[in-house]
Amino acid sequence: MRKFNILFIGATLFASASFAQNTSIVEQKGGNAANVEQIGNNTSSVKQTGGGEGELQNSSLVNQEGAGNFATVEQGADNLNSTPSMGNPVGSYQGNSARISQYGNDNLAKVRQTGGSDNNASILQGETEAGDKDQSDDNSALVEQQGSGNSAKVVQIGDKNGKGPHTTYLLQRGDRNISEVSQLGDHNDTDTKQYGNDNESYISQSGDKHNTWVEQEGDENVNLITQEGSKNNAHVYQDGDDNFSDIQQDGNKNGDSRVTQNGDRNRSNIWQDGDKNDADVDQDGNDNQAIVVESGQQNNADLVQSGDRNYGTIGQFGFENEALIEQTGNNNEAGVMQFGSSNDVDISQDGDDYAFGIQTSLLSGNEVDIVQMEGENEAYFGQLGGKNEILIEQEGGSFAVAGQSGWENTATISQSGAENYSFSLQMGAGNEAIVNQNSAANAGNLSRVMQNGNGNTAFVTQQ
Repeated sequence: MRKFNILFIGATLFASASFAQNTSIVEQKGGNAANVEQIGNNTSSVKQTGGGEGELQNSSLVNQEGAGNFATVEQGADNLNSTPSMGNPVGSYQGNSARISQYGNDNLAKVRQTGGSDNNASILQGETEAGDKDQSDDNSALVEQQGSGNSAKVVQIGDKNGKGPHTTYLLQRGDRNISEVSQLGDHNDTDTKQYGNDNESYISQSGDKHNTWVEQEGDENVNLITQEGSKNNAHVYQDGDDNFSDIQQDGNKNGDSRVTQNGDRNRSNIWQDGDKNDADVDQDGNDNQAIVVESGQQNNADLVQSGDRNYGTIGQFGFENEALIEQTGNNNEAGVMQFGSSNDVDISQDGDDYAFGIQTSLLSGNEVDIVQMEGENEAYFGQLGGKNEILIEQEGGSFAVAGQSGWENTATISQSGAENYSFSLQMGAGNEAIVNQNSAANAGNLSRVMQNGNGNTAFVTQQ
């Protein structure tokens, strides 16, 4: 008959109207359940190991209330100090469950589940959903899981959780693991690492000055990060195939959002709303997509893609925005939209390229630089507002259209290759257009320049 041990430990000690320093140590082998409740300055250690095929599904529940509490739960193989190989049998330690709840400040919660599959870890630090507990500050949470089909959830309510020496760290090794971190408060940090296949990570932070790190390796990884508040940071690294990353930030003076993806068919979405936002997306592989949308002031977005059939879109709404898109490979596409003043766009493509752009500024000057090399290149752009400049360089089967309406506009288009087309339209005062076209064997160049205003100058050279 399967042995099933149940241990309940309740430590509620009082001395001179103050809480005592309680210590609880639990060691179990087999299909066990441990329940520890402590009030005061407490220390709890629970170790549960599998004891055979008939002894499965260990369960641990630790509740601590007070300050400076420490709780650790270890579930898995008999020798938890060594990392079991992936080939170890999992029948003796699968389906484990560990739950730690801590209320107060300067608490530490650790859960380690090694080997096996379908393990569950949950850590709650702070008030409950009913709001009957105060927030908890300066807490640390560490979760380590190894196996398949594991899930880890960390909820921290308070300030400076996972900050500095107070670490919120989740490590999962294996396949089909799910990680979820939720932090409510200010100055919270979290770090999640997943190694394996089909892993998913979800992070939600609400408050000011948060920092998030996520690293995933494997196939079909998914990561979602949501940050609400000011001066938030998000960093994501994914390595594998069919990766997906979504970062959303809300607030003012958000730091930087960085996504680096290596593999095939990667996708990245970044949404930022506020002032002084930064966004960096770097993708290396095939069939990559990246979309960056920023609303506010002094936004900066960099999108770099290397591979085949890449697609990039940057939209910025506000003042003093910058956008840079670099694509290297075949069948690349790039699109930029900017509304505001002092916008700057740089697009460089190499392959069968396509470029699109819209800039609207009524106060100060926009700039556009587009360089497209070999292949079937196309470039479109339009600017409305003061001191605009457009420079387009194309080589090989290219087609360019530049339009400007405003003050002191300058358009320079240089094309080299066969069957090039150029259209330039400028309306305003002080406009200048220079078009130089060079086609092999005198084939198929066409240029049209239309200027309406005062002091316009146009130069066209065709060979």
